[in-house]
Amino acid sequence: MEKSDTQERILSCGKEYFLKYGFKSAPLRKIVAKVGVTTGAFYGYYANKEELFYALTDDAAKGFMDVLHRVLGEMNSIAEEERIFKMCDVYIKRIPEIAEYLLAHHDEMLLILECSQGTKYENFFESLQRSNTENIDESSRHSKNKLNLISLDTMELLMSGYFSILKRIIIEETDREKMIRSMSEVARVYEAGILTLMQKSNNYRII
Repeated sequence: MEKSDTQERILSCGKEYFLKYGFKSAPLRKIVAKVGVTTGAFYGYYANKEELFYALTDDAAKGFMDVLHRVLGEMNSIAEEERIFKMCDVYIKRIPEIAEYLLAHHDEMLLILECSQGTKYENFFESLQRSNTENIDESSRHSKNKLNLISLDTMELLMSGYFSILKRIIIEETDREKMIRSMSEVARVYEAGILTLMQKSNNYRII
């Protein structure tokens, strides 16, 4: 259904204040005042501040997850014994699609990644990190080669670092080619490190 001019102004002002203050600190009264409507008129469109935030973020979050699910589906189509060695190739092939989506919804992704404390998206990236950790761990267990499994604690630390870098790229980079290059290079570095660690002996010497 087509949005009214008032609703469009509410969404625009809501985005502005959420980006500036974050969800928790964004003052609804100021949003309403800037739109130039009464609080009662605002509630005719949205039940509360949270509903307004989700009106700005839900579609973008769903679309992003749809892209990632397509990537995961392609990964899962690889034979289990080969998957750990080919997962990154699938991901890198899809990075242009991912980058284009992120750039097309840049403000919405900023809201989700930086401004969502107190909403259902507060741990959005952390949940992706956990899923990725579990997927790598599961794939390594089915490898055709004998691999030394990395402990989940260590893998979680590695993925925490990776997702921290990825988050920074998403937030700071607005050039398509630079984003693709950065995402691809970081992915390759982590792939090489993780596979090298899995193929090394676990007999570490403590100095």
